[in-house]
Amino acid sequence: MRNRRFIFFWFLIILSFTNCEEQKATTEKDVLGTDPSDTIQLPTLTGLKPSLSLVKDAQEASEKWVLYKNLSSSLDSLQEGTIGDVRKNVASLEKAFLDLQEAEEAAVDPMPSELKTNAIKARLTALETQIMALKNEVSKNEPIPKAIALGITKSKNALQDLNLQLNERFALSIEEMLEAANEIPDSLLVKIPFESSLPNSN
Repeated sequence: MRNRRFIFFWFLIILSFTNCEEQKATTEKDVLGTDPSDTIQLPTLTGLKPSLSLVKDAQEASEKWVLYKNLSSSLDSLQEGTIGDVRKNVASLEKAFLDLQEAEEAAVDPMPSELKTNAIKARLTALETQIMALKNEVSKNEPIPKAIALGITKSKNALQDLNLQLNERFALSIEEMLEAANEIPDSLLVKIPFESSLPNSN
């Protein structure tokens, strides 16, 4: 009988100690707003597409598009820092899409009329999909740094695909698109005369 009481007594002490530690950890998380994984450093990003600048007409049109400006700014800030840094940026990105959803529900379309093409809308949807996938990765109980880094790369690349589509909306030539991407210097851009593309009449 005494052995049972002794075992039960120590069981209560251990249980009480465990509960205190769990409560302490929860309290620290609530007070500090941190997660143990927040300080984990992410690996270097690889596979990023070249940064594509918007040409003048596309840039002027997107200046009136608040969603694009918010997405572009947040994604530019999204680097291979810590998981905590990524969580903050992802929260901003998610809010941008929530604001868009609220605007659409209120029958207000924030997208400039000159950008309302199926191709641009498809690129925007693809970008949202990648951002939501990244959100799922950083929200896991045991986040995987490599998976998060890959999610950042895919999200950034989706933005470059959107930029390309915005430029194509204004019917850029191949030379102008290469110029915007800074892939080749101006001195190497060769303008082919229209006449040279015609069949030889001789």
